[in-house]
Amino acid sequence: MKGESRFAVALECVAQSHSVVAASTIEGEVLFARSYTFGGSFNSTQRERLRKHLGTMLSDVASFLGVRYAAFEGCQLCIGMSGVTFPLDRETSMPRCLKQMGINIGAERLICTGDAETILVSHTRTLSGMGLLCHSGSTAFVSNDSKFNRLGGWGPMLGDEGSAHWMGMSALRYLADEYDQRIPWEDSSLWSYVDRWMSAPDCDIPEVQEASILWRRRIAEVEAGGFDPRTAVFSFLHQLERQWSVERRRQVVSKLVKPVMEAWSEGCGTAAKLVSDAARLLVGQLAALSEGLSEEFKSLPIVLYGEVFNHHPNFCELVERELSNQMPWWTDGELLSINSTGTLRPVLGGLLLASAKSTSSRYRLPESRVVENLKKTTNQFRELIND
Repeated sequence: MKGESRFAVALECVAQSHSVVAASTIEGEVLFARSYTFGGSFNSTQRERLRKHLGTMLSDVASFLGVRYAAFEGCQLCIGMSGVTFPLDRETSMPRCLKQMGINIGAERLICTGDAETILVSHTRTLSGMGLLCHSGSTAFVSNDSKFNRLGGWGPMLGDEGSAHWMGMSALRYLADEYDQRIPWEDSSLWSYVDRWMSAPDCDIPEVQEASILWRRRIAEVEAGGFDPRTAVFSFLHQLERQWSVERRRQVVSKLVKPVMEAWSEGCGTAAKLVSDAARLLVGQLAALSEGLSEEFKSLPIVLYGEVFNHHPNFCELVERELSNQMPWWTDGELLSINSTGTLRPVLGGLLLASAKSTSSRYRLPESRVVENLKKTTNQFRELIND
């Protein structure tokens, strides 16, 4: 039938350092997937850079499907991106961004949504549930039959309590406090972890590698003068503030969650307090959001997702204990993470929304046969592993 959608296309932009695009038939057979070593956030990524990244992904999938980039005829398109939080973002700002890229696609074929929505669908295959996201930013959300309520996710200038960026900044503040309190740097266990990791980070993100060079230079300067090496933290951060964008600084500081978690796992008391505070703040957001909910929410699943949860299962366990403390009424639901059986990558949640012909203002899920087709045909694409 002329004008009928034949394909579902979804973009996953929920991390700082990678993105994924995928396409399927409208019946759920996955046809195409590609991953990229760039991320994106509607809050913090500079618009020119964001349009370039989106253009690369959309051009690749349009070429594969043989459709015109300018219109994506025969396609339902879902863009799931961190920072697409409010109705203005979904229904005005993101469609305007696409038009600036030369893409004109009708509202009936376009779903602009945030990370929480695609993550909930990919992990539960429902539109009802709760969740905590913890990557460079943090968000708590509750959804009842696609009616999403969120707390947080406003970006680093307004909060993101408990996030990787919050933990990285907190670690640097702890080091500054220790210096101000005249605690010898030799007695600071947290300093040794942060300095060792920043001097040789196990991370190939260009911004982190460049920051490591600057860090080593600052350390060499203060040590040559016989000064406390922690004073390098101040000059390092001041240089980043003068010369780097907010997004690039955020990438570097967020990655400090790695030495913080390592320090915590090896018994560093300062790191333990920092990580415990992060778990308490994260769960506190969800507890505040879910206060006064009806009895039916006791059995809803809670999804834990994001770089910090995905790569640090011991932090998931800490958050689970905190959930018991702050939300004792949640007794019958299931806690889900990327290691839970049957969970899918967020981009596949986007394909499910697109297959059901959702819109930016109304989410739907497809019939169960479409879900099963999608699950059966993802294994051939390593890009679709839920990591």
